[in-house]
Amino acid sequence: MNINTERDNFEFDLDYSIVKEETILQDNKIEVYEENCQQNEDPQDNQETKDIVQFVITEVNERKYKCEICDQAYAHKSTLSSHMVTHSTEKKSKCNLCPAAFGSNKRLRRHIRETHSEKSYPCPICTKSFKVLNSLKLHIIRHTGERRYECNLCGQKFQDRSHRNRHVAVVHMGKRRKKPERKYKCDQCEKSFPYKCGLERHTSTVHNNVKNIPCPECPEMFKHKSYLQKHMSFHKL
Repeated sequence: MNINTERDNFEFDLDYSIVKEETILQDNKIEVYEENCQQNEDPQDNQETKDIVQFVITEVNERKYKCEICDQAYAHKSTLSSHMVTHSTEKKSKCNLCPAAFGSNKRLRRHIRETHSEKSYPCPICTKSFKVLNSLKLHIIRHTGERRYECNLCGQKFQDRSHRNRHVAVVHMGKRRKKPERKYKCDQCEKSFPYKCGLERHTSTVHNNVKNIPCPECPEMFKHKSYLQKHMSFHKL
């Protein structure tokens, strides 16, 4: 695979030998071989290359860390630890601006940033506004249709980096993630889910009508975040 980035001014030949069965898994690590590397700078400085390599490693790596509660599996122990917080019934991280509470400080910080932040980034094309600048940038790309992330193997362009990386892994490397079996079936409708937590969320919000997402401005509660976002637009009038 040849990665040529004018911005970084070097040409880097990356041999994806990881596609060979005997080298994909060894002590649960992926071996990435680099051959014929001729460059003026360290290839690790090339963020585009690093992103693609990391994406492919994640795609093919064995998901050996399994959640004992919902059977969801992860390639990294740290990711499993973050996931386990979602099962905690004790929500220690409480928002001091509204009744909302979360299982981790990370989720609380995200809630405050997206819900209570005074910053607002309005879209110059439509009436939408965003609390996070990066969200505005992604939104504008959808307006303009700009495709700035190009596949160096076939020239196809994409609106965001993640879609380009998946294209490289699936189309050019034949790495397609196997879809998990939807073994958790709802006994009240025909829906089924690959993970137990998905079934529990479906049952509580759809069949039990549980509303546990509070509005920070009034006593209203909602089943889904999208309902809250629509409701919040009325507070801005």
